[in-house]
Amino acid sequence: MGKFEGSTMRFAWLCCVCVITVVRVAMGEDSTLPEPRVSQKILILPFDNHSQYDGPWDLSRGVAKILGDVLKENPFYAVIPFDSLGIPVDTLSIRPKRMNKKPPPLFTHERALEIGRMAGADYVFRGVVKDFSFSRFRAGLPVAGYSSHGAYVQIEVVLMKTIDGQDVGKVTGEGDVNDRDLGSPLIFSSDMSKRETEYYEIGKVVFGSAEFQKTLLGNALMTALHQAREHVQEVIKPPEHLRVSSPKVVWVGEDGIYINVGVEDGIEVGDKLGVYVEGDEMKDPLTGVVLGRVDEKRIAIIQVTQVKASHFSKAKVLHTEGSIPVNAAVRVEVPADTMNTGEVRRK
Repeated sequence: MGKFEGSTMRFAWLCCVCVITVVRVAMGEDSTLPEPRVSQKILILPFDNHSQYDGPWDLSRGVAKILGDVLKENPFYAVIPFDSLGIPVDTLSIRPKRMNKKPPPLFTHERALEIGRMAGADYVFRGVVKDFSFSRFRAGLPVAGYSSHGAYVQIEVVLMKTIDGQDVGKVTGEGDVNDRDLGSPLIFSSDMSKRETEYYEIGKVVFGSAEFQKTLLGNALMTALHQAREHVQEVIKPPEHLRVSSPKVVWVGEDGIYINVGVEDGIEVGDKLGVYVEGDEMKDPLTGVVLGRVDEKRIAIIQVTQVKASHFSKAKVLHTEGSIPVNAAVRVEVPADTMNTGEVRRK
């Protein structure tokens, strides 16, 4: 074999090695690939509509969807779209104004929990649109005078924990917006004409769209939903850093994982924690001297199912990359960009 042929073969062999390495990284052997998030999964059911709104919009689904979009701005929450479940619910035919009475709830407590557990949610939200109105006040028109428009939205949401079936809180949101709040002059102005058109043709706007959010009703709804989110963040929030000096797995059984954190560590049923093991020991390839260890690795995500004592709880495994050893470390994980992180941790 000539020198040229030998060099060509060596070059080809090196190319193959490089290609195999690249393929391995692409196939998932790179540690930078996304890992499962330690977040709370929330299912928001279509709202009951107790308002007197009788227009074309489906408030039940629409308000629930936009609340989900608002909650998703906080990375601690993972919202499960209700429509992805394929559960038929007739929300358009139930109108209090037409029935002249409060309609029955779309979901009972038991049915809501059943759907939430089927969907794999940690929390189920059952909401009510209590008010959704657009009003107008006129005096002395059309010759001369005064015209004012306003919108009012009020919602109420019950938060249910699927793991134990308990209601953990009720939050509300309220939005009360008028022309003056948006800086619109009221007398003899083009804005007055604009609000008149909006009053009569609001139903032509796509619910939840950017155009909708510029309207008085859109502003009122978004105000109510953001207010509700602030209250949700006070109820569903990450645990504080564990007080025990060395939080860890103390027992692994067929019925679950046991950890040395509990009531005094601020842990509650439903909390999710990461389980970590030490990284591999690294040695100098020439001398054999131990250089240290690579970073610890998360091998599992667990969820607390029972808080048994001051520093003792039982948990179930939600995700694992292998067996969980006794003495594996337990960590509280909170996304770095969680909204108002310093304010929402439990105390």
